[in-house]
Amino acid sequence: MKLARVCACTVALAASLSAAMAKPVATPTPLPRPFGRGHVWFHATAYAPYTFDDTIVRVHFDLARGIVYGDETAVVRPKRALRTLPFNTLGIHYQRVTVDGNPVRYAFDAARQLINVRLPALAAARKPLGVEFIYWVRPQRGVYFIRPDRGYPNIAPEIWSQGEMIDNRRWFPTWDEPNQKTPSELVVTVPRGWTVVANGYLKSHTHTASTETWDWNAPHPKSTYLIAFAAGPLSKHHTTLGQATDGNVAAFGNGSMDVDSYVQPRNANLNALCFGRTNAIVAYFQQIIGVKFPWEKYDQTTAERFTYGGMENASATIQTQLALHPTIEDSERPCDGLVAHELAHQWWGDDVTMADWSNTWINEGFATYFQELWSEHHFGEAEFEYERYQAQQAYFKETQQYYRPIVDYVYNDPLDLFDYRGGLLDRDWVARRGEDT
Repeated sequence: MKLARVCACTVALAASLSAAMAKPVATPTPLPRPFGRGHVWFHATAYAPYTFDDTIVRVHFDLARGIVYGDETAVVRPKRALRTLPFNTLGIHYQRVTVDGNPVRYAFDAARQLINVRLPALAAARKPLGVEFIYWVRPQRGVYFIRPDRGYPNIAPEIWSQGEMIDNRRWFPTWDEPNQKTPSELVVTVPRGWTVVANGYLKSHTHTASTETWDWNAPHPKSTYLIAFAAGPLSKHHTTLGQATDGNVAAFGNGSMDVDSYVQPRNANLNALCFGRTNAIVAYFQQIIGVKFPWEKYDQTTAERFTYGGMENASATIQTQLALHPTIEDSERPCDGLVAHELAHQWWGDDVTMADWSNTWINEGFATYFQELWSEHHFGEAEFEYERYQAQQAYFKETQQYYRPIVDYVYNDPLDLFDYRGGLLDRDWVARRGEDT
């Protein structure tokens, strides 16, 4: 009897499918916001024809006019014999370019946003070349000047940078793709009384009657989009990793590492409330990852009118000033999620970096997942599951706007690739492979 019923159902299903296929296929309803705003194209991965030995950028500013004055030395080694060295650039005005101290000619490729430095002779593979650029720029993005204005007359002045995805080329020439790493040094001169926070360790700090120069050296190689600074009148909250109660810091031998945070002076009383658990999150992450925190120290600096929630610049994260809040709001909007997300990037994205922008989901996925792991560790499993639920709902809502592959080389701007797919995939990957894997 059961077999007869199956056969009857099969015949009925076949008849139904035949009738459906005979009908004309309706035109799909367009999604309300096509991916890339409907203007996308294929982006081949670009690779530098050289490697970096170092990138040293010296800058000072005209705050009133929003101008950066730069003197950069890039020490590179050609991967093969070369006559031309390409560097990404956009909007920069060059006054002089030299190679090993000798003036050279250069040409611009506006379509590819390149300055092509023409070498006087064929350079041998692996031979180090010191390329110096003297320049000025009034950047539209990349470096931001915050000044008091009619609407906000009491706002504190600031200058800060934001490189990801491809905006560091707007204030210093470089290979502005994630697949080439460099040590870096930022030498930043600012008005007297300002603080500068940047990648690496503080090599020196000098001053004159009217200016201060902060020299931050970061020898550990990083992708160039992670080179950054924040400057202004700032108030500092100091801790060390060894003060953390989470994680076995002694096993990693980095208990003396500085874990500091900087905020605008008017918000000094909110600093520790927002960032006071950062050293505990560092300790917890390096314990569960099994890899020592990869950088010289960890700083967080809040920025007025920051363009994003936070940015994981190597060892020198910049966070939105809007994260700061009074004690009465802390149970509803603690900073832990933002802090944990950007901190996780110090391993996932900064130390280990995707090959190209199309694989951004790896960076963002791991950062999102580890953010949720901290929530589970500190706030409990219910908070972890609720954050997972929120991430799922955000993704489902996003699919009502557009569809795209996870790894997608067809886009408009690399920023289009920042969406909710990565975090969900990493959680699914862990569920399938297990925590230990």
